[in-house]
Amino acid sequence: MRLDAPAWLLSCALLSACGGDETTATAPPPKVSLRVSALFPVGEPAWHAPAVGEEVTEPVLTISCDRTLGVELEIENFSLRAPDACGGAVQCGYNQVSLLRPEDGSIAIGPVKSASNVPLLELATLDPVAGHYLIRPELLTTIGTVYTRNYLEPPADLPVTLTDVCDPSEGGAGGAGAGASGAGAGGTTGE
Repeated sequence: MRLDAPAWLLSCALLSACGGDETTATAPPPKVSLRVSALFPVGEPAWHAPAVGEEVTEPVLTISCDRTLGVELEIENFSLRAPDACGGAVQCGYNQVSLLRPEDGSIAIGPVKSASNVPLLELATLDPVAGHYLIRPELLTTIGTVYTRNYLEPPADLPVTLTDVCDPSEGGAGGAGAGASGAGAGGTTGE
């Protein structure tokens, strides 16, 4: 049996042409959302955000001598990982939370970086504790830059009023300094 060379080459060319044109369409990644969903002052009543779309009223929180405030973040379509643990994932990284002064936007406490959705703000160095503040949630890329793309809507600062019920004469304020010394390490545990 003898193969005709031009017919054979034409068959190979047609087969390779058909097999090489396949394209796979990839869907764009889903939109990311980030918001403060709850605040947990240690030893005092917590605040929970209303459902999405409902009006948010400024929370008024009582801060006790413990001087710790847990900030629960609701994060969708973004994976929280310790720094350098995302591989090639695009919407992956960690978060940071800051307590700001509303009059000038300066940082009162923070930023506290964490791979947990409930980072802790240590308020022991905040003097005075009582006052009006803004809580700013942010997502960070694996290289530590603020994540700014593909949001459903940009994350908003949460206005908050803090009141201080700690009476230093009761001896409770002495323990607040000890808790603050370990705060830096605890905020980036990667949990």
